[in-house]
Parts: sequence; C-alpha cells; structure tokens
Amino acid sequence: MTYLKQIAILILIISFTNNSLFAQFVTPINTISGTAEVTTLDGIIIKGDIKMASFGNNGMTSFYIKDEAGVKQKFKASEVKQLKLKVDGLAKLEIIGEQSSNLSKLANSNFKEVVDREYIYWNRVKHHDKDKYLLLQLLNPGFDSLLEV
Repeated sequence: MTYLKQIAILILIISFTNNSLFAQFVTPINTISGTAEVTTLDGIIIKGDIKMASFGNNGMTSFYIKDEAGVKQKFKASEVKQLKLKVDGLAKLEIIGEQSSNLSKLANSNFKEVVDREYIYWNRVKHHDKDKYLLLQLLNPGFDSLLEV
C-alpha cells in the first residue's frame, strides 16, 4: 500500500512541476498610463484613462481615472476588485528593455508574448500585517486559476 502512495505522490509532484513550467510570468511594469477598466467591489465596471497612480512600499494604494464621460474619479485600493490596464507602446518598450537587460534574460525572452499581450491586471490584496488593501500586479495571467503570483 505504501508503494502505491509513493507512486501517487510522485505523479502529483511531476504533474505540478510540468504545470509550473508552462506558467509564463510577465514583467512587472513601473509606468501606469493609458486605457483602463476598473471593476469595483460591487461589480460596476468603469472604463477610462488612468491619469495618476500612488504607490506605497508594497503596491498601488490609489489611482485617478478619467471615465468615458470625462469625469475624473479617485479610487482607493480598498474600493477596487481589479484594475485592467491596456498595454500601450511605452509599457511594451519597458518590458522589452527589462527582458533584454542581460544575456540570460535575452536568451529566455518571448518577445512575441510581449507584443501580443493586451492587458496588465492589478488585483486587490489585503496587506499581511496592516488592516489595509493594495493593488498588486498579476504576474501570471492565464495560469492564475491555480496559483496567483
């Protein structure tokens, strides 16, 4: 019986390892601008342009968006479920620059994935020590149903 348990554990380890190899991590970006879509905690979706974002030590704390009606709105991380930011040319250049910053990164870069990427996602996360929320960039979109990074 223990032999079967060992085989089952080995199969689980191998399958988890194989799945983690397919997870493509995206490059974190530092510039925030352009077309965005905000999903609030009550499910309302607001489309517009990001005008400014405030960052703390661990993540985004708030941002301003000018909606489609031209109204400027401020959102705190505690009010937002997800921020979906359309990748513009400047962000793509930043990602390509970071991925080609040294030879090993350059050899392992998938530039087609960078060019084809449409959106960067920021999800609401509760700070582990304090009673506040932050928005953190999702680094593994498409694989986040199993593990969010």
